[in-house]
Amino acid sequence: MIASVFLFILSAVGAVIGSIVLYEVYKNPGKKSFNVPTDASRLRLLELALDISWSDCTILRFDGKNFHHRHLINYKEYSSVKFLSATLVTVYDKNLPHNSSWRYSRIDGGPDLRFKNNPEKMESRKHDLLFDSAGARSPFVLFIFTRPFDQHHLARIDLAILHFNRFLYAAACNDLEEIFSEYSTLYSKEVEVTRSIASTNSDIERYSLVLKAHEEVARDGHSTKDLDNRALIALENKSNLLNKQGLLSDELRSIRHSMGLSVSRMKTAVDISAKKKLIESNT
Repeated sequence: MIASVFLFILSAVGAVIGSIVLYEVYKNPGKKSFNVPTDASRLRLLELALDISWSDCTILRFDGKNFHHRHLINYKEYSSVKFLSATLVTVYDKNLPHNSSWRYSRIDGGPDLRFKNNPEKMESRKHDLLFDSAGARSPFVLFIFTRPFDQHHLARIDLAILHFNRFLYAAACNDLEEIFSEYSTLYSKEVEVTRSIASTNSDIERYSLVLKAHEEVARDGHSTKDLDNRALIALENKSNLLNKQGLLSDELRSIRHSMGLSVSRMKTAVDISAKKKLIESNT
């Protein structure tokens, strides 16, 4: 009797552990929908130089520097990614893309509410992407979940793999962090100068309104004696701000020119790496 109770408890514990493992396999790292972190400078450079979009980064759970797997994996650790397999799986997290079905369904596919015991089954397509390296580092498999038979999402995955393979191979052959760092510094300067220009334009508009109001008062035949001094100050401030606006605009053009050079450097590194790979694979 005691032995049978013990076996029953053991089997129950085993079932729970098994369900947890299954849950983690199909849910990790897809516990939550992945939002690209706001390292906008790196992602903007990747988009301009390699056509890697924010959508691509979201699909591959990439923040511009690391892949978000069970732990963070730096892009420099791997040189290629490829589609490994796709399987239909039952998932237990409503946040994952899925199609629902019920034991008893209505004609329109929804649950038949006449039945109390009518469990919902959530089915998703799990795509396994293999990240590999020519070095000694072990490969890892990244899980991506889509709705079953979602052809549009499948096409997006294929395109993301194509773009990332060019990037990963170039990173394996070149130190791209210098370009990223250079572009990030310029990006911060661009944001700062753009904000200064917007603030300056706002001040110019404000002083322009003051001068316009002064002119309208005078045109209506009213005395402006007590306003003339204020108008002169507004005119001087506007003149100084217009000079500042010109200097800031010149600085912004210079920054964006340098950013363009950084993009060209990244493109060149990727193109040369791709040509080297073509030569190596065909000779």
